[in-house]
Amino acid sequence: REMQVLDEAGSGIPRLYAAGVNGEGAAFLGGHGHHLAWAFSTGQIAGTNAARNTPV
Repeated sequence: REMQVLDEAGSGIPRLYAAGVNGEGAAFLGGHGHHLAWAFSTGQIAGTNAARNTPV
């Protein structure tokens, strides 16, 4: 939901987000353009959540 990368226990790894093909798990999005919509929308979600972090 927030596109945060999970560790093996299923907990979010702080400050690490994934988008596009790296954020879809094992799913395959076939067809024409479906992967682009996924990349755009997950990139926006991941970027918004990453920007909310306090700079290191």
